[in-house]
Amino acid sequence: MIQCKLISSMSKVFPDRAPDHDLELKKAGVLRGEKFAFQAAFTVDRRILAPMKIEVADGPLKKISRIRRIVPILAENLGGSIWCPPEEAAQRGYERAVPGLFPDVLTDDLEKLHACPRVWYAVWIDIEVPETFKAGVYPVTVNLYDGGEAVSATLKIEVIDAVLPPQTLKHTEWFYCDCLCHEHKTEPWTPRFWRILERYFRNFAAHGANLLLTPIVTPSLDTVRGGERLTTQLVKIRKTGTKYAFDFTLLKKWIRLARKCGIRYFEMAHLFTQWGADATPKIIAEVNGREKRIFGWDVPAASRAYKQFLNAFLPELTAFLKAEGVADDTYFHISDEPCDANIEGYRTASDLVRPLLKGFRIMDAASHTKFFTDGLVSLPVPSESSLCDFMELDVPERWTYYCGGPELPYSNRLHSMPASANRIMGTLLYLYQVQGFLHWGYNFWNSLLSTHPSTMLGMDADQGYASGDTCLVYPGDDAPLDSMRGEVFFHGLQDLRALQLLEKLTSRKKVLALIRRAAGGRDPKMNDFPLDQAFLHKMREAVNAAIGRAVSAK
Repeated sequence: MIQCKLISSMSKVFPDRAPDHDLELKKAGVLRGEKFAFQAAFTVDRRILAPMKIEVADGPLKKISRIRRIVPILAENLGGSIWCPPEEAAQRGYERAVPGLFPDVLTDDLEKLHACPRVWYAVWIDIEVPETFKAGVYPVTVNLYDGGEAVSATLKIEVIDAVLPPQTLKHTEWFYCDCLCHEHKTEPWTPRFWRILERYFRNFAAHGANLLLTPIVTPSLDTVRGGERLTTQLVKIRKTGTKYAFDFTLLKKWIRLARKCGIRYFEMAHLFTQWGADATPKIIAEVNGREKRIFGWDVPAASRAYKQFLNAFLPELTAFLKAEGVADDTYFHISDEPCDANIEGYRTASDLVRPLLKGFRIMDAASHTKFFTDGLVSLPVPSESSLCDFMELDVPERWTYYCGGPELPYSNRLHSMPASANRIMGTLLYLYQVQGFLHWGYNFWNSLLSTHPSTMLGMDADQGYASGDTCLVYPGDDAPLDSMRGEVFFHGLQDLRALQLLEKLTSRKKVLALIRRAAGGRDPKMNDFPLDQAFLHKMREAVNAAIGRAVSAK
């Protein structure tokens, strides 16, 4: 016998736990131009040797549907949830606080859809509605076969007669070329590397990421002091005596490929080391006909040699960016995550580069207001836990970020947390009128501090970071494999766009009132929001209905 349930994309189906009956989906709404997703969860009561077969039955939505198998990963480091008893972790809202198998990887390989008795499985079903699709209510029937028996389950989807507007949020997930090389066994800038890169760029853009970390020099992020990451420097440098010459050919190819794939904005790799700006990044140059490392951990940030290099490099780089037509869409970085103790070192580094980058935006993940009020960084990116400290400041763009922390009651995408705490970020960005979101890990597949490539067992940097923090995609066959967490976060970005559309059709005041009603009379905050996924479903139903009414009234 087969049991099959259609459930929300925010449900997590664990092998040993049946999905909550209350979370079964019977109907849902979607705007034209939006990607909707749900899951088909199933279990069997006998051993099935042949692969299961699953399909969307014939109908108007079949051609725009995609089915993927959900593969669990081993999650060992569950972050803050493991520091308290499982009962307390559950009371605080964590999904699970015990290491084990967590659903996440999405693969098109349905031939391995086998089933063991009394184990729960799930498949992920996307429906990507074209902007030109006719509004109306459409049944979606999912058929599941075990070689003999068949079961069916049906969901009604209403396509609203309005188009989801384009994303205005600037969104970066830091991109690591060295990790691509390690996992796909290729060398930087070879023809095969560029082919793989294009597939990742397209995936990056398709999930709402539009600002790309660009390795003008090898990124000095998450690198052990004194260590090096694989060289992925785009700018070729030749040094003759004290003179420098620069070749931007690879950078031009990178920018044009990214634009072709739908990526608009670029952030230049950090010009100083992480957590304090006290040293220089790894930089390779041709010296007397041989490649040589000319800067790195052994060269202080304030050295005369590095100042001479920046005085030569940055004017030529900015001139190139202007000629390439991307200057207005470019951001620069000094050093990632400086703290109060680093302020003088950061000040020295900032004083070196700001005169050379006039007219360009300089942004850094800096959660202390003094970095902005002292004029050291023009565009601070505070942690979500520090965002309120910046709300009254006259920043040119309001940004926020999270990484392995903070955890609940804040939003994050860790495996131990419910998916609703991931998706809610889109609504929070709307409420706080945030214009940019940053995260450090699109494809960080190294160990802690990049001492070696990760074992890939749990995507937690060999237990160095909380599982789910380091990446949104997994390495597939020369292409990325999506994660449930990445898809759910993108659904949150679509929520943001739907809220913005409703505001345009009505008013911000009315949208805020709608959110408050859906939340049971409370105003969601960064660290105080309904954790039950029912809130997000209820809010989107209300938003869709209000959009439909507003469009019909025109």
